[in-house]
Amino acid sequence: KLLMWHAQNGQWIAKSSYPYSWTQFMTLTNINTATQAFVANFERPLNGHPERSTWAQEWYNKFVNLGIPSGGGGYIAPISSPITVTSEMGWRTSPITGAQEFHNAMDLVNGNPTTPILASGDGQVVQAGSNYYDWYGNYTVIKHADGLYTGYAHQSRIDVSVGQNVKKGQQIGLMGATGPVTGPHLHFQFMDQYWPSSSAHFKNPRDYIKF
Repeated sequence: KLLMWHAQNGQWIAKSSYPYSWTQFMTLTNINTATQAFVANFERPLNGHPERSTWAQEWYNKFVNLGIPSGGGGYIAPISSPITVTSEMGWRTSPITGAQEFHNAMDLVNGNPTTPILASGDGQVVQAGSNYYDWYGNYTVIKHADGLYTGYAHQSRIDVSVGQNVKKGQQIGLMGATGPVTGPHLHFQFMDQYWPSSSAHFKNPRDYIKF
């Protein structure tokens, strides 16, 4: 709304190379044309920015088929209540290195350092052990029928094996502190790839479970 207000109240000044009114701009469907029109007419930088077209295409690809999360999706919390979220998903200062890092999960505790870890949904175990990434310690990944994967890191014990089918709420291990951690907790993830190729493939657990 702020962008729309500014554009229609003096911020949008059409250049000769992009002779579009704001109304015409809003009807553009070519991403490159729209991006460069916005740069020239709204931002009006001293120098051109052709790289913006690449960035715009990347963002378009992320959003074009994005659905609205159901807010539940049949998933449940992976530990029993009362649950405390000790670290949200997103950028943070690493408690291990002190550097900025993207935290690709939520960290959960409930007062019991060896509390049972529960399968958040029905699915098949595709990872069970410490052989995925060193920093996850004992790590379990479950593939679900909707194409999502849930990950459960730092467990002290794993109670399932690869290929095993599990039911929502079934115990799959115990909370622990394996891997580089500052204390026992569950590093809990949602992913749309088993081996995520970028941070964009991690999903916020809050979109699927109410904590």
